[in-house]
Amino acid sequence: MSLPPDPRVAYTAGDPVETEHRALKHALVGECRRVIDRIALLDPERTGVPELAQLVDETRALGDRLDGMPSLRRFGGLATSGADDAALMERSGV
Repeated sequence: MSLPPDPRVAYTAGDPVETEHRALKHALVGECRRVIDRIALLDPERTGVPELAQLVDETRALGDRLDGMPSLRRFGGLATSGADDAALMERSGV
């Protein structure tokens, strides 16, 4: 993986125009954070095995679905994909 000529640009970005696509990605990230929070607080001993197994299956299916979508990996990842997308790296708690 190669870095931009000045790697600092990966961390400096203005606020891009909030297009419908970008707003929906932000909403998706917000829901992902919510899911991670709920999983972290989930009491596995008080949750039934069938429910846990179903959650695993549903989460795996979502990951598989996302694998088939266009990805910034083709540009080398968030740090090398361009300023607007690199900004998401710094804002994401995921």
